[in-house]
Amino acid sequence: MRAGAGAARGDSIGDAADPIESIRLALSMCQAALRSARIDARYEGPATLPAVELSSAELTQVLVNLVTNAAQSFGEVAGAGKIRLCAETTDEAVRLAVIDNGPGMSPEVLSKVGTLFFSTRS
Repeated sequence: MRAGAGAARGDSIGDAADPIESIRLALSMCQAALRSARIDARYEGPATLPAVELSSAELTQVLVNLVTNAAQSFGEVAGAGKIRLCAETTDEAVRLAVIDNGPGMSPEVLSKVGTLFFSTRS
């Protein structure tokens, strides 16, 4: 995500988002499901990040989707699950990563990632 110098937070397309605020909101929105599955999810990264050229609503929704997908990947083995939202900055961008210790994807599933309408769900 491109960092926007001095941009203010907003909710419409083309506005800038505070990544830390979006991360906190996404984790808060997923907290009930994470708690019931006994999955530890947290942010690991700088206390502040530059605003990014994306609406806060869009960034939050992407993070909620990624955290939810990671939590669902644990299936019946939840309880020792860990999800980390990590961030780092470069000269021109903010890099966010969602990392988990789930079972991963089989080579067959991995080869289909990005295929339109592909899902592992029944």
